[in-house]
Amino acid sequence: MNYKLKVLSIYELGQRKNQEDYIYPPLGKVTEKDRLFIVCDGMGGHEKGEVASKTVCEKIAEYITE
Repeated sequence: MNYKLKVLSIYELGQRKNQEDYIYPPLGKVTEKDRLFIVCDGMGGHEKGEVASKTVCEKIAEYITE
């Protein structure tokens, strides 16, 4: 039996000017072949939280896909 996966994403921009959350694959880069999805929640108010959440998402994805 074969299944077809239709990938969708929902994203609601919060009230803060600096969004520290990150999703993998990034918005607009999702394809039907993707099977790995990660959400990293930034540490609100901490300096460079957006860099930390992006780095963690990308490195976890890199590790799993290799």
